Amino acid sequence: MIDKKTGSITLSATRRLSAGDAFDEVSGLPLGEVQTVADLGNGWKWLTIKNVAVEGKYFILSLGFHTNVLKLIELMVANDRFDLTPNWADWSEANELAILTDLRIWVANELGREGAFEWGDIEATYDSKSGSSSITIRYH
Repeated sequence: MIDKKTGSITLSATRRLSAGDAFDEVSGLPLGEVQTVADLGNGWKWLTIKNVAVEGKYFILSLGFHTNVLKLIELMVANDRFDLTPNWADWSEANELAILTDLRIWVANELGREGAFEWGDIEATYDSKSGSSSITIRYH
């Protein structure tokens, strides 16, 4: 799914996300179940796409565009479709840290490791403020 040489994300045989993609181009793609846009008013726009099915897994992609150019991707991956109804009843820090471990394993399987590459950086992290784990790709 992640190209080791470019950092591009392959969504299907005909769809790929790459550093430098234009906001209008990506936001027009029919991806996932739900798409939302947040314009921060400072040159950054975020396009969040939920339940994108790729290679038997489900993804939530948050795509960061600066001056309408793709610069950053945050993603979550799961074996099953994400439940999109807000619910904290099943949340625990222990479960979220287990998800972080799974995300780190996923990155290792895709790229061999986290860290710096010629095209940018990738890391899996846990954010205690939001109570969630994700993978962040920052393109140069």
